[in-house]
Amino acid sequence: MPRTGAELVLLFERGSELPADRSSLLRLDGVEGAAAALPPGPDATLCRCAGITHGAVEASVRSGCATVREVSSGTRAGTGSGTCHSEIRPIIEHHFAVATA
Repeated sequence: MPRTGAELVLLFERGSELPADRSSLLRLDGVEGAAAALPPGPDATLCRCAGITHGAVEASVRSGCATVREVSSGTRAGTGSGTCHSEIRPIIEHHFAVATA
């Protein structure tokens, strides 16, 4: 359960409280936890292992990173469990699709 473990580590390192509904942590690795109802904001955590936000990844892509490897090298996102690679790719693809439109 890589996302659950990473979220627990992140909460501990930040000194944050556990969510009131503790079972929500277990759903992070489930099918329903993978799909978010709304697009995440820039302050939302994209990479729980490294504590990297969506905004940091987007900034990295805007500054010229065009691959997951380049984003990971610049931000550390995706260097732990690698489960966020599937969230980094669409950010890259969206940025370059808009840039060429």
